[in-house]
Amino acid sequence: MSGFPLVQAGDGESVEILSVDGGASAHRKLANLGLAPGRVVEIVTRQPGGPILLAVGGSRVAVGFGLALRVKVAAAGAGRST
Repeated sequence: MSGFPLVQAGDGESVEILSVDGGASAHRKLANLGLAPGRVVEIVTRQPGGPILLAVGGSRVAVGFGLALRVKVAAAGAGRST
């Protein structure tokens, strides 16, 4: 599966979540924030090595750098490669 870590997305970029690398705890935490594979989110702002603020639907959520490293994304509308 192609894609890149969420931490590499730029401010204002819309990305689709492809997968989450990690255990049940990481999946559960992200799901509770509304972040699951197939969901499109927008990067509101990010701090180098720090948290990333995302627009998810009508809400904004912050994801820590370590957790964001585990989230694989692709540019929204780019489609998936298998």
